[in-house]
Amino acid sequence: MKFEELLMEASQQHSNKRHDVEEGVMHLKEKLEDEEALSRTLRSAFDGSAVSLPSLSSLYIPPQFSELIQELAVVEAEILCLDRKIEELKLK
Repeated sequence: MKFEELLMEASQQHSNKRHDVEEGVMHLKEKLEDEEALSRTLRSAFDGSAVSLPSLSSLYIPPQFSELIQELAVVEAEILCLDRKIEELKLK
């Protein structure tokens, strides 16, 4: 092989590695954005802020967590209903 061919091959390999690294970085940035969105949503749910179930479904949440969040929303709604009934009975 000629020296020039070796240089061209090395340059091409370097370019391919750089491209692979850049793709990896982009993939990790997307994953980080998804994780940050999930974190914000879960913090809002934990703090009691309103979180709609459709907004949760747009994120990847493991099925167990999704089910727990939905169950917690149902329980919270039931508790609020019972609190209202208690207040109504106190007024009578």
